[in-house]
Amino acid sequence: DDNGSVLEMKDLSARFTIDIIASTAYGIKANCLNNPNAEFKINGRQIFEYSTYRGYEFLAMFFAPQLVELLNMQFFHKESTEFLKKIFWDTLIEREALGIKRPDLIDVLIELRRSQPVEEKNIF
Repeated sequence: DDNGSVLEMKDLSARFTIDIIASTAYGIKANCLNNPNAEFKINGRQIFEYSTYRGYEFLAMFFAPQLVELLNMQFFHKESTEFLKKIFWDTLIEREALGIKRPDLIDVLIELRRSQPVEEKNIF
């Protein structure tokens, strides 16, 4: 920029990465590059948010799984997990209904679902 303003590369890189993941995994335009407060960015950041407590949760998940169950610890934040599940299922259902094809993860999963039907619908 010619006016000498500072550009936060870490944030810009994170928003670009989230846009790429949203496009390749979900086939959607997250618009994080243009909107720093995009819902996909907020939830994506929350998934990877780190604190000392989260560090102990991760350790417990690997070394004390009984404690995780007893204390009802979550690997990811519930709100972010619900957000991503909703986007996943909404996208999958829309594509199946409209016959939309894209070269991304959702399309691979749709093909897998068609080739190997699962008895229980809510597997996630």
